[in-house]
Amino acid sequence: MFSHFKNRILTGVFFICLSMPMIIGFLGPLKTESKEEKRTLAQWPKWIERKSIEHYFEQISTYTQDHFGLREHLIISDKKMKWVLNESPSSSVIRGEDNWLFLKIRDPLLSRQKYSTKTMMAFLEQRADYVANMHERLNKKGIIYRHIVAANKMTVYPEYLPNIFKLTDINASLSHFKNALNNKSNKVTIYSDEVLAKYKSKNSSKTLYFKNDSHWNDLGAYQVFLATIKNLHANHSDLPLLIEDKDFTNNIEIGGDLANLIGLPKQLTSIEPTTQFLDCAVRSGLSQIERDLKLSKCGKNTTRIMVIGDSFATLLYQYFAESVGELMIIDQATSRYRIHQLIDKYKPDVVIEEIVERNLSKPVIQ
Repeated sequence: MFSHFKNRILTGVFFICLSMPMIIGFLGPLKTESKEEKRTLAQWPKWIERKSIEHYFEQISTYTQDHFGLREHLIISDKKMKWVLNESPSSSVIRGEDNWLFLKIRDPLLSRQKYSTKTMMAFLEQRADYVANMHERLNKKGIIYRHIVAANKMTVYPEYLPNIFKLTDINASLSHFKNALNNKSNKVTIYSDEVLAKYKSKNSSKTLYFKNDSHWNDLGAYQVFLATIKNLHANHSDLPLLIEDKDFTNNIEIGGDLANLIGLPKQLTSIEPTTQFLDCAVRSGLSQIERDLKLSKCGKNTTRIMVIGDSFATLLYQYFAESVGELMIIDQATSRYRIHQLIDKYKPDVVIEEIVERNLSKPVIQ
């Protein structure tokens, strides 16, 4: 009798445990977004007569899956378990040796794309034409132009990649771009892969990219900044530019964009070289002077620089801001027509355009 009663209790407890996530999902607050998955969750479907009842119940099924109780905790637990098992919790992130994280990038010329290889090569040549034409066009206006290619992280640290990536050419697009541009103008581009490789060969103990992020760190950005200044001085010695001496200290950095992608933003840390910037150079010190133009004014001299860049320019522009009188910042996604409008309006002494290596093969935004 007692054994039978015990079995009923155990069955009831098992049923409650099994039902708990569903009960919590229905009784808990309605969520519209998943922070862990960074997406909008399905909402309760509306009945539409022209749609089949099968379609309606499919939507209910999707809603139930999205609002399953304790779902977020289960997702986090799954990602932690994959990390413990030495796997990458995200298909878009590569887990390399010594737990270095990389954004999974297949070179456009060597992977399947919606465009053919021939078309991708044409886009790279279009980018080279754009750089050469930009240099010529601004030169006629008395404006100096420099172009920076921010290297993919895997380009600078291929030794941490899994062996399968070491067997393929991960820089085919960059190589094709270099060849195309050298045939037109090889004086205006600073290739950060070459700059950082040179520094790395002499300072192997110092890292230049964040371990858990896809971007260069303070020290990496500083080396590219110095190379750009050196290039400007070599060809325009009369241009006033101040180089601030920087001290770098190793600090613990929590998370990063790749740590966020795999769902472990607070669990992953790394030791990174960092430095301090003047208040006038940091992001909080910027002024929004146009809807698509920001200004940093440190007043070091009379030089005015305009930087057109993507997320890699965030660290880079702070060094430039400390070296000039005024620094103007434009997002790389801005149309070329609008960029030329802003150049003509504000008349900078120097225009510096930065683009990350993986975007070289994308069509130029006109």
